[in-house]
Amino acid sequence: MMAAILALVSCTNTELDPLTGIFPDPQEPVLTSLDASSFEKTSTNRIFTLKFSGGGATIEASLVGARNQYYLEPNVYGPGEANGCFLVNQTKVNGSNVSSGNITVQLKGENLYKLIFILFDANGTPYRTKWEGVIPYEPDPEPMVLTKVLVAQSNSNGTVTFKLGTDDMDIDMMGTPVGNGYALTADLYSADGYLGEGVYTPAASSENVAPYQYAPGYEYDLSSWGMGIMHWGTCWWEGEKVTHIDKEPITVVKKGSKFVITWGGEDTYPHWATFTGEIPELVPKDVPAPDYTYTDELSDAVDETFAPVAGVKTHNLTLKNKAGEEVAWFQLVLTEGVNDYSGDYFCKEYAHEDHTFGNGYDLSMWGMGMGGSRYLKDGNVVLINPGETLSVAKLGDDIWEISGEGYDFVFGTGGGDTPVEAAFTITDELSDPVDETFAPVSGVKTHNLTLKDADGVEKVWFQLVLTEGSEDFSGDYVCKEYAHEDHTFGNGYDLSMWGMGMGGTRYIADDGSTVLVNPGETLTITKVGDDTWKFTGSTGYEFVGKFE
Repeated sequence: MMAAILALVSCTNTELDPLTGIFPDPQEPVLTSLDASSFEKTSTNRIFTLKFSGGGATIEASLVGARNQYYLEPNVYGPGEANGCFLVNQTKVNGSNVSSGNITVQLKGENLYKLIFILFDANGTPYRTKWEGVIPYEPDPEPMVLTKVLVAQSNSNGTVTFKLGTDDMDIDMMGTPVGNGYALTADLYSADGYLGEGVYTPAASSENVAPYQYAPGYEYDLSSWGMGIMHWGTCWWEGEKVTHIDKEPITVVKKGSKFVITWGGEDTYPHWATFTGEIPELVPKDVPAPDYTYTDELSDAVDETFAPVAGVKTHNLTLKNKAGEEVAWFQLVLTEGVNDYSGDYFCKEYAHEDHTFGNGYDLSMWGMGMGGSRYLKDGNVVLINPGETLSVAKLGDDIWEISGEGYDFVFGTGGGDTPVEAAFTITDELSDPVDETFAPVSGVKTHNLTLKDADGVEKVWFQLVLTEGSEDFSGDYVCKEYAHEDHTFGNGYDLSMWGMGMGGTRYIADDGSTVLVNPGETLTITKVGDDTWKFTGSTGYEFVGKFE
């Protein structure tokens, strides 16, 4: 019966009726003192521990509340472990564990409580008592809420800088937070130069910061420059008071388009601040697809005496367009071992300092052509002269933009079309095209192309007519008898009945038969690489060949 009654009242909002009749007379000590009050947080709840005494008795109560509620809430607490219950193994009467009962908590005013206890110890002895008084609770410490982005910058060297403040903070011309509020300034490191999710911990020094670390705060004396003491790295600002941060973690979480940035936490209070908002400067932009592929060949940088200079290397970059044609050349000098091209460069003769680059030059008068830093524009070579500058920006994973006076190239892995492998080699013999009367036609030439497979066997023949002197095969062609106009091509024919075999435009099919191309068919030729061409016919054939 007792168990049934207790089951009905456990963790409910109903007090037990006065204990009469079926139970022994309850012990009714008078509680007069609150000896201790504390709480601890679990992952899901908050445990309030209260110790009372009076009338020769003691009661220790552990009550389970909501984790985010800093004070003991009014409720009827019965046995259990959920919110609104008391913990049996931690609630005691005169040192003995309480087995059942309930504790009614009433809030009469600010921190003024009345508690009514109806409890049974392990022996079934009932206790009924009450206590009334003040249980002091203070609100939980809360983080300082930062609301304003003062500065945010994603740097090409992997450093991420942000300065976040309260509404009453700003920055001066030197980038120093000023005002009567609070600010968090941080220099973090990420592999791609943008703010990524994770926990950032302090590096050992500001000179050697690894991914997911931040540079600890430090000061630099610029008094000799009239600027006094400057505070750099990661710092906490309370008005003009500066604290260098070198312990508390900085946590970054992304929720949709917004960052949640937290410095410290409850355990590090008052070193605890949080910011929620968008910071578009720290998010990677849409990375354009590169227009150019590139190669990089290292060589020694030399000085005016042509002596190699130690500690640096020249990166000889060659950029190619989608057709595989070389369109730009740059000689960038970087510290040896550095493969990050980003930064600003100054053009010099005999460039050999870090972040300089070599000028372009024309040695054609000596029979050696052009070299150095240069690019093609409208088919002409433009040389880059000493004194000019260029900038290289990293746009993505191995995607770069190089720009200067009059040029701008986006290059990288995957730039241009995927290289096309040539299955055939091409030879070209010129002849005169003829008209219907078999008279040679001036101003044009027939290119008799023969394509051979890997075994050297002739498999494909094209008779292309182009303006005399032209070596650009790209374009659309129409097949004609007696082809003699620009961008036409000759048809295939079978003269085996005359003992002369087959000729004209034709190819060997997979089954070994010869397929003749007929008048009216069309052909498209595309340049797909250096001296490499793709032939696509209107009847479905396709061949890729490269000139020997």
